[in-house]
Amino acid sequence: VPRVNQVSHLRQQVDEYIQYRAATALARVGRPSRVMRQVLFLALCGVLWRRSSGQAKEFIDTMEHDIQPVTGQTFDGAIRKFRDRKVSAVLFYTKNNECKKFIDGPYNELAKELKGMIKIAAVDCDDWPVLCKDSNVDKHPTVVVYPPNPIPAYPYTGSLTKKDLAGHLTRHIPSNVVVIEPAKMDEFLTTHIAVPKVLLFSNKQKPPVLFNALSNEFKDKLDFGFISQEHTELVKKFKVTTFPKLLVKRVDKKDEHYKGDMKFTPMFEWLNVFSETFVKGGGFADHGPAGEAGAAGGADAKPWLVQSIPELTKASQHDVCFKQKGLCVIYLKRGDTLAADEEKMLEDLKAKFVSHLADRGVTFYWMWMNMDVEKEFHTLFEVEKYPSVVVFNNKKDRKRFTKMGDDKDATSDNIKDLLDKILGGDARFKNVPDMPKWADRAQKKEKDEL
Repeated sequence: VPRVNQVSHLRQQVDEYIQYRAATALARVGRPSRVMRQVLFLALCGVLWRRSSGQAKEFIDTMEHDIQPVTGQTFDGAIRKFRDRKVSAVLFYTKNNECKKFIDGPYNELAKELKGMIKIAAVDCDDWPVLCKDSNVDKHPTVVVYPPNPIPAYPYTGSLTKKDLAGHLTRHIPSNVVVIEPAKMDEFLTTHIAVPKVLLFSNKQKPPVLFNALSNEFKDKLDFGFISQEHTELVKKFKVTTFPKLLVKRVDKKDEHYKGDMKFTPMFEWLNVFSETFVKGGGFADHGPAGEAGAAGGADAKPWLVQSIPELTKASQHDVCFKQKGLCVIYLKRGDTLAADEEKMLEDLKAKFVSHLADRGVTFYWMWMNMDVEKEFHTLFEVEKYPSVVVFNNKKDRKRFTKMGDDKDATSDNIKDLLDKILGGDARFKNVPDMPKWADRAQKKEKDEL
């Protein structure tokens, strides 16, 4: 039962008791003096109590304020217990007009604005003087800041305005957000690959406080990445047209886009659906054995798992081609990057053949290979002009390939003609008795950003 209802009920009981004693006294006409004195005394006490309680309205009413009242008995459980990761602010006050004005104004507005991100609490020093003394508070109102450990608590000495308080407190919110550069996006997406990735695209230069707070709440359950609008290649890749844009990316699942208000509570509730009950590295197989490509960590991530057109290398060969059941379409070129127009052409062809082959039991896997590095494959394919295309038939007992003629350019139409020829049974495949040796590529060992 809310406190306001309890007080109202108690007042009603007092009124009923006064009325009962008054009626009893009037019925005892023979003994008026003593009984009437008792009744008048009780009536006077009741009136005075009702008036004083009505005037002394609760300083912090949980029905009207977003401030959490704490006492000497609840302080440890409400504040100290959460100091490993949470920021708290505690107002120490006494029942005077200055404190009441601050509570009803800036402090309650602060509590509304930071709800969920920072705990905004208050202690009545009239009721709990020992707690206030132990907290080294000797004037009121005083706001004491409790940052995450190991930073010690300290009294706030700035202006008691909502803006200044909010700016001061939010600096202490821990952040687990990775600011992503284009070259690091694939690494971010494939490190701890089983963990959902929360991406915020923004027209700002740094993550907002709201996003930092969410990353702190979902630490070890979700990975948070921030992308600035200036990285146009990433904006286009994820088809972002408005800012801010929040989405969740998971392996082998469609991206989920947030459509609600950019406020902490609704965003928290939406993200909570995607959070898992495990801690990173706590038992889910999201990477390969230690020392193999794919083990957790920056240099060992598997970027090819999230790339639309991955590069075929020694490290990626099994994931993208040779352990898959189907045909590997390999775009051969010189150079260490796939140009944007080349990638778009291959993506369009990939989408077209996925829809055409949905009911035919044939799967094409799309990739590219750097022929400047994979020199033994250059010898195998005997291609004279680049770029070109070969298609591997991936049967376990034997591997075969067919290729585009050297007289043709690797255009969308010519690649389509080659695949149509394969599907029609008119292509000639060449057996591969022994697979060529893959080039060894030195990998940079970098510290895991997460």
